[in-house]
Amino acid sequence: MTNIFSLSFSNSNFHIVHLLENDGQSQLNSLNSFNYPFSFNFESLFEKQHIDAIGSIIKEQKDNAGIDDLSVMVSLPINYSLQKKIALPIDVEQTVINEQVQWELSHYLPGQLSEYKVIMTESSFNFTGYNEVLFICINKEIIKNISLLAQLCEGVLNKLSVENLTMENYLNKRNLYNPNKNQILFNIDTLQFVTHFYFAGKYYTSYSENINPLKSNTFDEKSIKLSKEHFLNIKNLNEQLPFGKGNDLEIFVYGQALTDDLFNIIKENFSCTVRDFRDTAYSDVNDMDIAQYVEALGICC
Repeated sequence: MTNIFSLSFSNSNFHIVHLLENDGQSQLNSLNSFNYPFSFNFESLFEKQHIDAIGSIIKEQKDNAGIDDLSVMVSLPINYSLQKKIALPIDVEQTVINEQVQWELSHYLPGQLSEYKVIMTESSFNFTGYNEVLFICINKEIIKNISLLAQLCEGVLNKLSVENLTMENYLNKRNLYNPNKNQILFNIDTLQFVTHFYFAGKYYTSYSENINPLKSNTFDEKSIKLSKEHFLNIKNLNEQLPFGKGNDLEIFVYGQALTDDLFNIIKENFSCTVRDFRDTAYSDVNDMDIAQYVEALGICC
């Protein structure tokens, strides 16, 4: 039997999903959230001193559960990666493609290309004469510190992914893709509103904006405003894509800051189907809990 700690990070908490895996079957053991033992800052979350503090909390959870061998999986929030779509010509030699990717990324990334782990994703869409492929770049310093996090809790880093691909995996594994619809995911956090768009079963693009600091709007009002803006952006994009499927869109809502009231308000503001993940997840996850754990579940489900 394998013990898995699946980790995800919001603006105010980090989340641990503990699963037991045996012969390819997973059993949910526990869900836990922990406040950061420091002031949250986007720029410094994965710096070593913060990794040390988070690692000690995870190690305590591991010891309390009496775990000897631990497999660690981590989902990074999208803003801790750099992502770029590159148009790659069809029917050319791989060396030509490699040179183009290297040139494009070296002119896009801050710093040197050698500072990043580059991942060619399966998010590929065919246009006339070329494929548009998504590349994800993660700074190697972040990867080094995530590996250190696994070591600090005496575990082994088994998987590292990024939020938008983690959620793609969740939709796939939970059979939530509808071939007749395209999906929009609203991730509502305490500081950020992130929207992911999945076209015909594959990730296509994301939008990310700050919710806080609030000015003339309440948190719920600002969330509704951003949801409408992002929805319109995706609707327009969907109409322009040469392989578009019209405007038949379905919305899922989740996130650390999602409440029942906010979810109901969002439903009232859209004529298309709006869903949360409560009816799609593990039967023993109660109420709105799944809203904050869905990303951690996505990387390991």
